[in-house]
Amino acid sequence: MVAQTSIEGAEQPRKNGLTFTRALGFIFPLLALLLCVRAQNDPDLWWHIRSGQIMIQTGDVIRADPFSYTMFGVFRTHHEWLSEPVMAWLYDTFGQ
Repeated sequence: MVAQTSIEGAEQPRKNGLTFTRALGFIFPLLALLLCVRAQNDPDLWWHIRSGQIMIQTGDVIRADPFSYTMFGVFRTHHEWLSEPVMAWLYDTFGQ
C-alpha cells in the first residue's frame, strides 16, 4: 500500500510565489511613485524665478502682478510666495 501524501478535504499549503494580489500590491505603489516623481514642466518657470529674485531684493511678498500688461498693479493672491525665493536662490546659486 502506498502512503497518501494528501488527505482529501484538507487545505494544501500556500505557495510562496507571486500571486496576482501580491503583484498588484507592488504595481500600484510603484505607479503612484512614478506619477509623483515625473518631471513637471512649468511654463512659468522664469516668471517664478524673477518673482523670487524681486522678493529677495525687496524683502517683501509680491502683492500685485509686476509683469502683466493689462492687470499691472492689481492685487492678487500669491499662493507660491515661499517657493519662488527658494527657486530664485537655487537658480542664482547653482543655475548660472
